[in-house]
Amino acid sequence: MNIYMSRFVLYSCLSLMMSMFLPRSIVAQATSASIHGTVTDSTGAVVTNAKATALDTSTGIATSASTDSKGYYVFPQLHIGGPYTITIDKSGFQTFISTGSMLNLSSEREVNATLQIGKSSQTVQVKAAPAQVETSDTQLKTVVGGKEIVDLPLLGRDAVELQKTAPGVVESSDRMGTFSTNGSQTQENSYLLDGTDINDLLLNQPGITPNPDALAEVNIVSSTLNPEFSRNSGAVVDEALKSGSNQFHGDGFEFYRDTFLNNGNYFSATRPVFHQNLFGGTLGGPIYKNKAFFFVAYQGIRNRTAQTQLTPVFSQSQRNGDFSADTSVISNSRVINGGLSSNPIPFPNGLQGPNGFCPSGTPWNKCFPNAQVPMTNFDAIATKLVKTYVPLPNYVSAGINYYNFNAPNTSGDDQGIIRIDDQLTQKDALWASTIFDSNPSTNTLPAPASQSTGTGATLPGFLADNAAHIKIFNASWTRTINSSTLNELRAGY
Repeated sequence: MNIYMSRFVLYSCLSLMMSMFLPRSIVAQATSASIHGTVTDSTGAVVTNAKATALDTSTGIATSASTDSKGYYVFPQLHIGGPYTITIDKSGFQTFISTGSMLNLSSEREVNATLQIGKSSQTVQVKAAPAQVETSDTQLKTVVGGKEIVDLPLLGRDAVELQKTAPGVVESSDRMGTFSTNGSQTQENSYLLDGTDINDLLLNQPGITPNPDALAEVNIVSSTLNPEFSRNSGAVVDEALKSGSNQFHGDGFEFYRDTFLNNGNYFSATRPVFHQNLFGGTLGGPIYKNKAFFFVAYQGIRNRTAQTQLTPVFSQSQRNGDFSADTSVISNSRVINGGLSSNPIPFPNGLQGPNGFCPSGTPWNKCFPNAQVPMTNFDAIATKLVKTYVPLPNYVSAGINYYNFNAPNTSGDDQGIIRIDDQLTQKDALWASTIFDSNPSTNTLPAPASQSTGTGATLPGFLADNAAHIKIFNASWTRTINSSTLNELRAGY
């Protein structure tokens, strides 16, 4: 047993060491994209040792690679966005230039080049097609860009709602309130932000809603998931924050709603209050041109809303022990019997009725004829609690007394986002992002008693103060070792 185990460990270690040095295909990561292609001459022969350069025209950052013995080159980890200009040089050939390539999350853009014989000062320029088709990525995905995220209507300004724009996605038919993709359960989706898991572990829903003005894109991967997407069997909703560029860019916004734009429900005696201000802005730009960039965003919410609540309460007569006006419903007919049942009194020591002592087993309606219950039978503590916390009715429907009121709730949210990108050296790139979110709220009526917790309130006076604080930290350092090898150190919290 020990011999077999030792051999297994030895073979495993040898396999791991060998796999580190064997050539392998590049798999796009959840936070980046790649460009690759083959360089040939006019006869179709491959061109080796040609210099390929990928220039991100928005940041001025250029990355270089050389074609191998098969004329193949690859930029395995590029920042999303662009547009990118691909330049390929080889002595004795005209320079090849391809412009306008845009990169989305996890995309693997193929740019092949055919070099013509001539001087390098001569150029052959090709413009990328507006609709760029993936030819080497087997994933089925829907990419929603930053402009679409801002322009499309979003309920609650939650970009996850855009999952509905992908083929095969339907609304939830359960209480989870998310989406089903290609028949998967709604709890089988996985949510990422800058490559970091942001799933709420209890419900498997997004744990945070980023400011949509701060998102560069949302990538909804629905099928044939790459190995880095291995958590769930449903769709992967991969969100990416914007970055700075050589030009300053930003925006400001405010959305306002007021009571006069809303209505109550059928039972609202007065229109419930509704005030909501949602405001913020973004700003990005260079720290040092062609090298380091920043992007910051802020979103604030101030909200005060109310909902109409009907809660059964005791009338003044009932507080005095007179239940004669109460009704029972039997076969859709109302019978005035004080609402007291014919069930026997279960207390071993019985009860004192208005006409004497009622032993255990006496029917309730026999012990208290005409539904008159002496106040001496009321518990003193319960009576004081009712007087203190239970208001008198202000609404009667079908013989039932209700307290009709609007229960206001207040909430706020402050969310800050920071992202830094820095091309430290020709071979070293660093980026880091963080989100701080604070969401305090006050609820007039806490969680309803019908929930599994068994706690809650249906009358005012039992405020619940809640506070939620979310912090997300991401960082990545990529070191390009040579034209075929790189190393990435990434951390997320």
